[in-house]
Amino acid sequence: MIIGFAIGWLPIVGIVGGILILVGLLSVFLGRRGFGDDHRRSVVRACILILVGVLGTLAVAGVFAWIQFMVFSSTITGGSTASIGDLRSRLDLLAALTAVFGIAELLAFRWLVVRLADRIERRALWIAFGLGSAIVVLGAGVSILTFSSMTGGPTTLNEYATMTYLWDAAEEIPLLLFAWTYYHIRRSLLAPLGRPQF
Repeated sequence: MIIGFAIGWLPIVGIVGGILILVGLLSVFLGRRGFGDDHRRSVVRACILILVGVLGTLAVAGVFAWIQFMVFSSTITGGSTASIGDLRSRLDLLAALTAVFGIAELLAFRWLVVRLADRIERRALWIAFGLGSAIVVLGAGVSILTFSSMTGGPTTLNEYATMTYLWDAAEEIPLLLFAWTYYHIRRSLLAPLGRPQF
């Protein structure tokens, strides 16, 4: 998961990062009983939130791709160009849902290890969650404002897609903080066992 957090923002390579996060999540879930009932409950809650967040984000991405396809198709076939104004309420809803699912995933990343963290690490987890939530909400707000100024056609949707890449890069900042915190928690767990702390 540490490696996944670190590379998750990179184009194409980020897919590998996402897979590593899911593999790490499976590993944490399978070992959830090793650190007491509080940790086990936190891990279960976190896994449920991550599952909801991932499925919700995929659904939103699918709907947005469908909207993009419909706008592009209506332009190519010479029919009446689908107006962004006609789709604005749907796009606003997609932006809001993206923010909700993003915050759910950030909260899950905090819950996943919070019972294993010391005081400083817990503060770092809260900071990562708060910073990430602020970036997600700000990104959704900018998206909604962008939709209100769009006039129509596939070009404006492509411009929006480009803008979302920039917000994805900004969201890497809290993920790096999560990576740092997870790394320190891992070190503190391995130290008493005399295992390598790389």
